[in-house]
Amino acid sequence: MITFHAHTARIVAFVAVCSVCFSASARQHSPYDQPIPEPAQVSASLDLAKQLSARSTPTAKELLLLYRAEKTIGRTVWGLSPRHNRQDFPQLDLFSYCHDSTIGAQAVAYIRANQKRFRVVDDGWKGEENFWEPTDALLLRMKQLYLQTIEAMEIEFDLEFNQFIRRFWIDPDAQGKTCEQYYKEELEDNSELRESFTKAEIAKWPAECAKEREEFAARRSQLLKKYKNAPFTKVLSDIDTTTIVVHHRVD
Repeated sequence: MITFHAHTARIVAFVAVCSVCFSASARQHSPYDQPIPEPAQVSASLDLAKQLSARSTPTAKELLLLYRAEKTIGRTVWGLSPRHNRQDFPQLDLFSYCHDSTIGAQAVAYIRANQKRFRVVDDGWKGEENFWEPTDALLLRMKQLYLQTIEAMEIEFDLEFNQFIRRFWIDPDAQGKTCEQYYKEELEDNSELRESFTKAEIAKWPAECAKEREEFAARRSQLLKKYKNAPFTKVLSDIDTTTIVVHHRVD
């Protein structure tokens, strides 16, 4: 369990948004979102980011390293979702997931100081697993200085991949199965799911799933072509299309 070192009033406001406490094993937005980093990773990323941010004209490699460092820093900090009304939670702003309170405070301070380069990633549910990630600010700077470079392509791909992959629900248990097989097994093992949807609704699921897989395959093909199947696109090309499903949640 992660302990937050913050004023009690802020904790009360935080609990009003989140129904459960954070944990390092918390549900990810997608299997491809970075896990919450260890304090040593955050500390090293903070040192590197501060060093590279101070350079007036960093190299293309340094900008890529800065982008990666800021991804690690942002992943350890929680932020209020844009869909939540900040006026309702005036004392709630940023919290660190980090077990080390000193390093966590430094991560929060870094986000505050460079907030224009970051955005909150909403978990799409209760907001309890929100985190920060880089915007395209470093990409725009990269393109100004080093337009036709592999480093610029890698940053642009990462930003585009993140938005693309979060659009889909990936279930490793579906691998190798048709949509019909997948939902048959899901319904057999989950009486609550069977009781929460009508037979007419359930009958539509395989077709919806098949369409989702088709959309994934078509868009993936476009992205791989755009980035010329560069080595950094392997994370996308390796995804098994049969793991793409439409998730039906019982709240």
